[in-house]
Amino acid sequence: MNRSLRSENRFMYMLSTCLSDICSGVSYYYVGVLDVRDYYDSPTRTFYIAPVFLGLSYMAILAAQADRYHAVSVPFKYSQRMTRNRTLLVILAYWLYAFSIVAVNNLVTMGVAKIVTGMVLLGTSCYPFKNDGTDPVRILARLNAITTPLLYIRGCTALRNTLLNKVWRTQCCRMKGVNPQNVKKTEDEMLQ
Repeated sequence: MNRSLRSENRFMYMLSTCLSDICSGVSYYYVGVLDVRDYYDSPTRTFYIAPVFLGLSYMAILAAQADRYHAVSVPFKYSQRMTRNRTLLVILAYWLYAFSIVAVNNLVTMGVAKIVTGMVLLGTSCYPFKNDGTDPVRILARLNAITTPLLYIRGCTALRNTLLNKVWRTQCCRMKGVNPQNVKKTEDEMLQ
C-alpha cells in the first residue's frame, strides 16, 4: 500500500466507509432482486444484516468527522493521542458494536432482543426493515453505496495509484503470465 495511505488516519476511515458502502450496495441488490421481507418466518430474510451496513457507513462518517475535529482542534496532541492502532481500534469497535446488536436480535427472541437492544441503544427501539428494492426513488439513495467508493478512488491520487499499481496491475500481469516487476522496469526505461 502507498506510504501516504498508511500514514494518515483519515484513509483508514475512508477504507471502512468504502467497505461498508460496497457491502450495503450488494445487500440492497439482494433485497431488491429477491423481494426480501425481513420478518421471522421469511425464507429470504437478511437476518437484519442488510440495514446494518448502511448504519456502519453512517458510523464511519461520524467517526471520521470526530477524528477530523480532534485533529483540527488540538493539532499538536492529535498525533500523540490518535495513533494508527487507536484508529483501527475505533473502526473495529463500531463494526463489532453493529454486529453484536444484530447477533442479539437474531439469537434471542424478539421481546428479549428489544429489551437488550433498548438498553444498549439508550431507549431507542428496533424497527423492521422495509423492502425498498422496487421503489425507483429509494433506489437512487442506494446508488450512493456504489458511487461513494468511485468518488474516493477518483478524488484521491494516492488511493488511485495504489489500486492501479498494487491491485490491478498485479492481477492483469498474472492473467497474462507476466512478472509485474518487469513491467515497472520496462515503463521506467520507456520514460527515459
